[in-house]
Formats: sequence, structure tokens, C-alpha cells
Amino acid sequence: MTINNINSLTGNAPVRSETGKAAHLRGEPSAVDKGDQGAARSAATDSVSLSERAARLQGLEAIITNTPEVDSERVAAVRQAIADGSYVVDTARLAEQLIQFESALTR
Repeated sequence: MTINNINSLTGNAPVRSETGKAAHLRGEPSAVDKGDQGAARSAATDSVSLSERAARLQGLEAIITNTPEVDSERVAAVRQAIADGSYVVDTARLAEQLIQFESALTR
């Protein structure tokens, strides 16, 4: 059994060009047909947009990257305060910071 005219390029059948956009054959050669692939590629533009949450996470990542991993002097001071019994946890401040952290993640 023979099937004729399958994938025919006559009429207004859409075809895909290198730019990824559908084009209709109108009898005029495209930039790709003319061998000008640079013009065909420059016709298509790519863009990326980040969601608001992704942009915030990217900002947080930059802050974390620029923050030193360990403040050795602070660690020594806290160890000494715990050892001599003078370390006091400010529970109100701790709770506030936890709330701020959680709200930053859910925005």
C-alpha cells in the first residue's frame, strides 16, 4: 500500500525553522534557506525570568556566600560563658529571630 503526499510542503503547512517558530511557506526563501543562519538565530530571542521567591533565594544565597563560616572569637566567648555558667539565652530575641527566619522563607 502506498501513501502519497504525506508530509507535503505545499499550501500553508507549518514548518519549523532553526528559530523554533512555525512558519508558513509563501514561496519566499527564509534566512536559513539562503544560508544566512546568523540572521535566523538573531531573530529568535531567549529570555529567563525568575519568580519572586527564586529572586529572594538568590539574594539570600549571596548573603550566605559572603558571611564567614565560623567566628572563632565568638565561639570561644560562648564556650567560656557556658563553662562558667554566665551564658543566658534571651528567649524573646530567639523567638523573634525564628519568626523572621520563617517569614523570609514563606514569602
